[in-house]
Amino acid sequence: MGSRHCADCGHRATDRARFCERCGTALTATAAPLRAPRTLEAKILDERTAIEGERKQVTVMYADIVGSMQLTDLLDGERWGLILDRFLAIAARAVHAFEGTVNQFTGDGLMAVFGAPLAHEDHARRACLAVLQLQSEVAELAADVAQADGVEFAIRCGLNSGEVVVGAIGDDVHMDFVPIGNTTALGKRIESLAPVGSAAISASTAALVDGEFALRELGEFVVKGAEGRQRVLELIGRGAAQTRLDAMAATRGLSPFIGRDAEGAALEMALEHALAGDGRAIGIVGDAGVGKSRLVHEFVAGCVARGLTVSVTHGVAHGRYVPLLPVLALLRDSFGVAEDDPPEAARVRIETTMLRLDPAFASDLPLLFEFLGVADPDRPAASLDPEVRQHQLLTVVTRMVASRARSEAAVLVVEDLHWLDDASAAFLEQLAEAVVGSRTLLVTTYRPEHETVMLVDGPHAQIELGPLDADATGSLLTELLGRDRSLDGLAGLIDARTGGNPFFIEEVVQALAENGHLTGARGTYELAAELEGLVLPPTVQAGLAARIDRLPAREKALVQTMSVIGIEIPGALLGAVSELSESELAEAVGVLASAQWVIPRGLRGREEYVFKHPLTQEVAYASQLSERRAHAHRAVAAAIERAYPDGLDERAALVAHHCEAAGDKLRAAEWHARAAAWAEGPSPADCMRHWRRVRALADDLDASPERDALTTKAGVGILSLSWRLGIAPEEAAAIHAEAHADIERFRGDLYYAGSLMHSGRERASLVRFRTASQAAVAAGDPGRALTASMGVAYASWVAGSLTEAVETLDHALTLAGDDPATGSGISFVCPLGHAWQSRGQVVGYMGELEQARRDFDRGTELTREHDDPQTESACHANRALLEATVGQIAAALRSAALGLAIAEPAGDTTHTIACSVPVAVADAAAGRVADALARAESDLATIREHGIGLYHEPLLLATIARSRLGLGAPDEALAAALEAVDIMNSRGLGTCALSAPITLAHVLLATQGAAAGERIETVLARAAQVARVSGAQVFQPLIQRELEALARVRGDSVGLRSRDPSP
Repeated sequence: MGSRHCADCGHRATDRARFCERCGTALTATAAPLRAPRTLEAKILDERTAIEGERKQVTVMYADIVGSMQLTDLLDGERWGLILDRFLAIAARAVHAFEGTVNQFTGDGLMAVFGAPLAHEDHARRACLAVLQLQSEVAELAADVAQADGVEFAIRCGLNSGEVVVGAIGDDVHMDFVPIGNTTALGKRIESLAPVGSAAISASTAALVDGEFALRELGEFVVKGAEGRQRVLELIGRGAAQTRLDAMAATRGLSPFIGRDAEGAALEMALEHALAGDGRAIGIVGDAGVGKSRLVHEFVAGCVARGLTVSVTHGVAHGRYVPLLPVLALLRDSFGVAEDDPPEAARVRIETTMLRLDPAFASDLPLLFEFLGVADPDRPAASLDPEVRQHQLLTVVTRMVASRARSEAAVLVVEDLHWLDDASAAFLEQLAEAVVGSRTLLVTTYRPEHETVMLVDGPHAQIELGPLDADATGSLLTELLGRDRSLDGLAGLIDARTGGNPFFIEEVVQALAENGHLTGARGTYELAAELEGLVLPPTVQAGLAARIDRLPAREKALVQTMSVIGIEIPGALLGAVSELSESELAEAVGVLASAQWVIPRGLRGREEYVFKHPLTQEVAYASQLSERRAHAHRAVAAAIERAYPDGLDERAALVAHHCEAAGDKLRAAEWHARAAAWAEGPSPADCMRHWRRVRALADDLDASPERDALTTKAGVGILSLSWRLGIAPEEAAAIHAEAHADIERFRGDLYYAGSLMHSGRERASLVRFRTASQAAVAAGDPGRALTASMGVAYASWVAGSLTEAVETLDHALTLAGDDPATGSGISFVCPLGHAWQSRGQVVGYMGELEQARRDFDRGTELTREHDDPQTESACHANRALLEATVGQIAAALRSAALGLAIAEPAGDTTHTIACSVPVAVADAAAGRVADALARAESDLATIREHGIGLYHEPLLLATIARSRLGLGAPDEALAAALEAVDIMNSRGLGTCALSAPITLAHVLLATQGAAAGERIETVLARAAQVARVSGAQVFQPLIQRELEALARVRGDSVGLRSRDPSP
């Protein structure tokens, strides 16, 4: 007697339990398990060590007798036992026919699983076929019971697809597994919704077989344990589609055929040779989903259009252990005989075709009739040994192909050689030889791991089908997605994930549409929901998982180890973490490389390997349980530390990733902190990401000095980036309050002040910078004083006095002397260079243009000497703004372009904007108003979206106003100028915003003329007052120019001679 399992949840019950210990369902006695075929059992047992403890995509099948309690009352015990045994034998036979496993018997039924313990890429299809076979055989049983017992016998079946974790596998191949979500329970409840005598399937199963089977909607139902209403369908029978490609064509249509011109031309050339009597075999080899079947489909369509005879057959995954299934299909296709044709009509068609080819085939007809399932009782086939019979049959078929080739041109297609049984493979070799020199072209398809000998010698050829190139991938994605702006970046994300595999691309797009992320239709989609990542479609996951399962145990384990390391696998690292010897590892890697799982690269001694397809790594990784992955990640992290002692800073992010995946939170936080320090210069966004991970990991740790130090360090790191990347004001304030150590407190003060300035609280920022500067000077610390002085200087340019700025800078520069290392590492790479460029900016707006030029030159020189590109770009950008303000337009354009070119590669949003604003200002001053408007509007949107650099708002709005005015949009220009001045006044901004009132005056004069005279004078008077208080003398000529323009409009000669705008 087998172990008892709960029919609802699959839990293995203890011997004396009456109810399931997991879900409470009443338990029933189990029937004796029916063993799987020996070949299937052997296959499972050989691989159970590699399979146990893995995640699998499966389809769960339930089959139960309807009204079994009533039947037990109507029939005596012995009779009922015989009927039940016969039913269970039929059910088990149907399951095993398609390599499913019967996992439990439930008194009056069973539960079976397809796709585990052995993964199957077509697990849902196999389950459907098993149900249909079961229903067919149960119909005979029901007829017998009705005749013998006078009672109705019927069953219900239910199918659901989802994920499970395979547990222990017993010697009887009984399998424990843990469902992910409600995979098994939902299958049982779906079964209860099936009509009597039929099968119900879930939406998840239907999605995997749509088009391959006839389905009927049953409706949407509330199902216990499932969220929302569940769509349920009835499985009616086989569909018209013979292949998955046919099903896709029937349900959602084929995508455009793109990127296969060269391969199509090669097939056409081979066809021309065959038509000229030089027939041969062509093998198309490529990974699953790369487009082999689609290439053949297009080629066959062309052949049919030319009037050529085409016969097609396929290897089927569940038929590898059933002899000659593809040969049977090829013959039926050649004769035009359907499986359900009347035998007499089928025999007439077969006989007519064969005798037309050669009357000598008359003696072979009984054998053909028998093989095709239409045996002639008047002409029975001779009794032969199975091997002799098979050999004779293959000889007849080969002769038939050769005879047809003498009378007409033909194309034979045999797809999926990797699924062929041994007998069919032997036939194919004979067939390849038979077509040589004939008018027949044999086209085959297979995957790289399949070894074929038929194409080694002779005129045969092989076409290697690789992923689509970048152009073809882009074209396909455009055709599938469309060009809506909401999709920006999505195509690149899909491309990176799918690696140019057209089937994977289509399935990912389809999944996005089905889960609601995309709305619309193919080619006209729009993004409807924020994407956190791309979900791996079950069709793709099952296919890759099945390929991985078919690897030998050693190679499969190695693929899983490689998947933990990542997409790129250094050979030295693989050797350090693999449990294989050097020779075994080399041999195993060779097997994987020859089958194109991985691509070797690098010189001998420095080898590395790359997964050919990114999703292979993802599926291999996901198939492993977390405990096993954690162990591997821990080993990889330790191996990296051993292997690269002098290069750990640049690999810190990688070590952090592996430590975190291993569950070592403290070590992960420490390595993330190291990675953040490494990324601060080249990639602020990555730096911020690492600091946030440090804080998140530290929050999960118990209190300790190490945790507190990491939290503080990460907080200061986040604040240091807050003014560059933007964070919420509340977060900045909370982090600032945490810093305690002296140097960290000082840095926290500076960065918090910077965050205030960039988030629209400019005057509060100046107060904090000033306080920090005074404290540093009082402490006699030149480095801190120099660093703080630059904050005072910039905040003063934004909202304070330029006189205070230059005094603070000069004092700090005196303390620092000429030592470029002073203050290095606190906030800037080269603080001295930054201080000199800050001084150039300040004195320039004070009107000392020549001194400003010298200070900017000094800053540029120092930043170049000490490799500080960020400060160098600031030198050029700030110089450009000043040059544009004083009318040096050509110089401003050059400086602005140079600053932006240096800033952009770093990916620092705030700094890039700071260097982009001068480009917009310079473009507007140069009359390039369309370019200026586009850039200014884009920059304004960015700073408002991120909440950074908001002090740029008045200047950007002023630039927008001047550009709109130049483009003939005066109302929009006036609105932008008014908004700019409102922002300046409400936040008390100074030098940085003085262009706003001057621009408002200019727009008012242009749009309203003398009628706006008093308003213009008021605006300019306010501007002059701000310029005088801040010390920004460079704006006085601009204010005077607008006043003179007003005077001209008024005809006021006095105003043209002289006018003091200040009140």
